[in-house]
Amino acid sequence: MEQKKLKAELSRGELKNVYLLHGKERFLISHYADEIEKICGAKNKDLFDGIIPVEQIIMAAETLPFSFDANEKRLILVRDSKLFAMSKKDDETAGRKAESEKMAEYVPKIPADTVIIFIETEVDKRTRLYKKAAELGGAVDFVPLAPQELIKWLAHYAKQSGKKFQQDAVELLIRTCGTDMFNLKNETDKLIFHADENTEITHQDIAEISTPTLESRIFDMLEAMITCRIDAALKMYNDLLTLKEPPFRILALIIREIRITLLCKCLAEKNIPFVQIASQVKIPDFAVGKAIAKNISREKLIVALENCQDTDIRIKSGLITPELGVEMLIISIG
Repeated sequence: MEQKKLKAELSRGELKNVYLLHGKERFLISHYADEIEKICGAKNKDLFDGIIPVEQIIMAAETLPFSFDANEKRLILVRDSKLFAMSKKDDETAGRKAESEKMAEYVPKIPADTVIIFIETEVDKRTRLYKKAAELGGAVDFVPLAPQELIKWLAHYAKQSGKKFQQDAVELLIRTCGTDMFNLKNETDKLIFHADENTEITHQDIAEISTPTLESRIFDMLEAMITCRIDAALKMYNDLLTLKEPPFRILALIIREIRITLLCKCLAEKNIPFVQIASQVKIPDFAVGKAIAKNISREKLIVALENCQDTDIRIKSGLITPELGVEMLIISIG
């Protein structure tokens, strides 16, 4: 089932007897689980976490509800049961195949007044249980929103509190805080509170209040390196070390940022549209423009990448400490 179809059904108050909510976007999974719970009513609810016998789930489903309101449903919420993962001999899914088969047999027999929600991190679509859930229309894979959808969502979320973002401020927030929806919601709540009586959330608000991700800090550090602001770049680097970020991880992200910038510039030279570049490089559309706008030539980026690789080899060979190696790299690129 597609997310749009689930949203439409829930807006009409329609419920399936079983749902499998899975995928990378945990915020949307939590949101739709809450929406299903609201429709069910909260009087008859059972929660199961982790690996438990399927018999416990079946017993809960077969137990008569405390409330006899015809408009209410019994809700059973099951998290990370491993019932949808292919059984392996050497991990916690071992021995779950029989339990998964038992649940697959029971799913079509779930009482009409009961709704079971499975929230899973591991899902194998080859399992019989997954196929049963999909057959009954309740399996939904929540993928991260596309950049433009994320921008619309944030604008709508701010509007609900009587606020609006300054032009391009939403893009700045996403670049600063990443694309995780839980994190973006929390950061937007902070901005709404900070704005107080002001109706507009500005670039300055984001710069003052929002907590940048590591990737955002690396982006800014590379920008400082490229524009020969070595003191600023070294300060950012030392701030990351103070935050206990490992030099190897910082180096890996510098390499990643340089590669993205180089690839964007190469594709742009071929007159490939930004949207197509974004899809190929797997970054938001607006990030393509930021990468291309960096004031550094393709030749210098190639040299910088070679310096990164040389630094990596020297650190791993024990010729230099990781902290000093990355510091020297920053100076050399600048």
